Amino acid sequence: MDNSSRPIYICLGALIFLLMMSNCSAVPQNSEISFTGQVVWMDIEGGFYGIITPDGLEYLPLNLPESYNVDGVTVDIVGTVPSDVMTIHMWGEPIEIQSINPVQAENPFIQPWYSPRKQSYYEKETMAEYLIMTASGLQTGLDVIDRQVSSIAKNISEMGIEEKNLKSMLLQGLDIPGVYEVTFLDKTGRLTAIVPEQYEHFVGEDVSGQDLNARLLSYPAPGMSEYFTTVEGMDAVIVAYPVFSADKKIAGYLAALFDPANLTEIYSVPYLNRTNYDLMVAEPDGTILYDGHPGMNGQKTWNNSKFAEFPDLLTW
Repeated sequence: MDNSSRPIYICLGALIFLLMMSNCSAVPQNSEISFTGQVVWMDIEGGFYGIITPDGLEYLPLNLPESYNVDGVTVDIVGTVPSDVMTIHMWGEPIEIQSINPVQAENPFIQPWYSPRKQSYYEKETMAEYLIMTASGLQTGLDVIDRQVSSIAKNISEMGIEEKNLKSMLLQGLDIPGVYEVTFLDKTGRLTAIVPEQYEHFVGEDVSGQDLNARLLSYPAPGMSEYFTTVEGMDAVIVAYPVFSADKKIAGYLAALFDPANLTEIYSVPYLNRTNYDLMVAEPDGTILYDGHPGMNGQKTWNNSKFAEFPDLLTW
C-alpha cells in the first residue's frame, strides 16, 4: 500500500469512530429508567415511531403498543435499555417498555415550534427535507395564481372591458385556489369592478396609492405586492397584470387578492400531516405571513421577544 492512500483510511476510520461514539448509550444498560416523553412519527428509513423527552433525549421503543402509535401523544414510560439489541434505525436509544400510560396533566410539549429543543442530526435532515417540500408546494400555489391571472388578463384584453364580459372574467378568478377577491382597476387606479358581490360597495375607491398599484401606473408590467391590509380590511398579497385595448393601449389592470396564510394551508401544510413539525412563512423583512399559532400572522420577527433565542430570525 502506498502512502497516498493512508489519509483516506485515517479519515474514514475517524468518521466511523465518531458515528459509533454518537450511538453510545449514556444510560446504564439493562437498568430500569422512567421518563415522560412524546411519541413522534419519524419519516425516515421507511418510517417509525420514536419517543422524545422534553430535554431532547431520543428513545426507540422496541415494543410500543399499537394503541400508542399516535404522533404527538405524551406518555409516562418505565422501561429498560437492553445491552444486546441492534436495530435497523440509526436513531435513538433502544428501550424495552415495561409500562406506558398517557399523560393527563399539563403537556410539557404544548409549546410553539420556536421553543428551544435539542435536535438530532437525523431530525435536522428530516426537517430540511420537509422545508424543501413545503417551500416547493407554496411556490406551486404562487405559480398557479400567476398563470391563471395572466390568462384571464389576456382574455379580457381580447374580449374588451364591457361590464358583462368583465364580470364573467373576474368570476373565473375566484376559482383559483387561495384567491378570495378579484378586482379591475381603470387607468387611474380606481376600482371599477369587484367580485365577489360582498365587496362591490368599494367600487369607485381610489387605490392608486397602494405600492403595487403605484408601480403599475408608472410602469405597466405584471407584479406582486408585499403583504398589506386592503381597503376592505383584509390581509392580502396581490398579483396584478395590465389589460390592453384593441389598439394595444393600457385599458386597466386585473388584480387577484389572496391571503398567504390560506395559500400556505392549501399547498404546504398538508406535507406536514403525520409529523410533529410546525411551519412559519415570512417575508424578507420578517413579516410573518403564516404561523400555525393564533395571533402571529402579520407580526414582525425582529421585534418579537418570542424569537430572542433565534438571532437569525431577528435579522431576517
